[in-house]
Amino acid sequence: WMLIAPLVWKNRLSLQTSS
Repeated sequence: WMLIAPLVWKNRLSLQTSS
């Protein structure tokens, strides 16, 4: 999941920016 970890992190950041 180390490979998807950064993906989720970026997704979370993108969501916060969209909000």
